[in-house]
Amino acid sequence: MQAVCADFTVETARNTITRHVAQNAKMITDGYSTYQSLAGEFEMDVEKVPSKQAHIKLPWVHTAIGNAKKVLQGIYQHTRPGYLQNYLDEFCYKLNRRYFENDIFDRILIACTLT
Repeated sequence: MQAVCADFTVETARNTITRHVAQNAKMITDGYSTYQSLAGEFEMDVEKVPSKQAHIKLPWVHTAIGNAKKVLQGIYQHTRPGYLQNYLDEFCYKLNRRYFENDIFDRILIACTLT
């Protein structure tokens, strides 16, 4: 799940989680204070990981975030906030289909015609 948030207050996080996460889902989060405030409302494991160990504990998360940042900095140098969700959606679409390189264009056309 990816969603652009204007801020990361408890209320914004609560609304985003309610809208995008299934009710029976179990979330695993870092020790950020916003998550700690919501731990009683949602089923989540809050685990504090020192920043120097985060890349060891969650290597794929760091790879995906690093790649997304490079895409936004490189291709979309003048990213406007109104289009950020579209850019993230495109990044996630490509990331989730990275093993279908030869078929990605056909898959995009099919997705466009079905919506």
